[in-house]
This record gives sequence, C-alpha cells and structure tokens, in this order.
Amino acid sequence: MVRWYVFDDVFGETALQVRDDHTPHAPEFLLVETANALNQYVRRKLVSVDESCRAVALTDRGFVLTPDRDLLEDAQRLAAEIEHGVYDCLYAVLARRLEIPLITADFKFADKLSVRSDIMIRPLQGA
Repeated sequence: MVRWYVFDDVFGETALQVRDDHTPHAPEFLLVETANALNQYVRRKLVSVDESCRAVALTDRGFVLTPDRDLLEDAQRLAAEIEHGVYDCLYAVLARRLEIPLITADFKFADKLSVRSDIMIRPLQGA
C-alpha cells in the first residue's frame, strides 16, 4: 500500500495499476501499518511528516475498511495453521470473506496460503 505513495522499488507502477483496477478493501490495521511504514521514510527524511499524515488520511478515505475485531479470531486460527503473523492473516481472512483475490508482494506469505483452496491469491508482479 505504501507503494502508492513512495516509489522506491520495482512494484510501484504495478501497485498503482492494481489500485486503479480494484475497489481496495483492507482491515483497519492498514492505517497503523501504513503510518508505521511511512514513518521509516520520515526518519530517513525522504518524506515530511505532513506528507506521511496526508497519505494515511488518503488511505482512510480510499479503502473500504473492515474492523479488525471482525476478522481477528479467524486470522488467529489461520496464523496458527500456516505459522504466519496474525496481522498479515487479517488481510487473507478478509479476502476469503469477500471472495476476492488477496493481492500481495509477500511471496512467502502467498506460498503459505497456496495450500488453501478457499483463499484466492494474486502475487503482485514487479515491472
């Protein structure tokens, strides 16, 4: 998601295309995750704190957000099953519930989820 605002890798253009082609859904945790990731750019003086705050505000308005508490139990169970972090599993559970693909650049996570037939995965490919 940060790739929509900071273009520092090969996924930037692809991430923008995905944004333009889909209605983005995410757990509310996305806001904290985005703010934390952008803070790394603020600390390195690559973006200002004002720019970072604006990006998080845009994220809040640009996504259909689902309360984490509505996803948490299923995310915990999935995390235990695939031995992965609960925070990432929030996204997978949401994708499963909405019957939409989980679009991710985390190939290890995508590989762990590939054994599940109930979660559609679309790895984000670099340009």
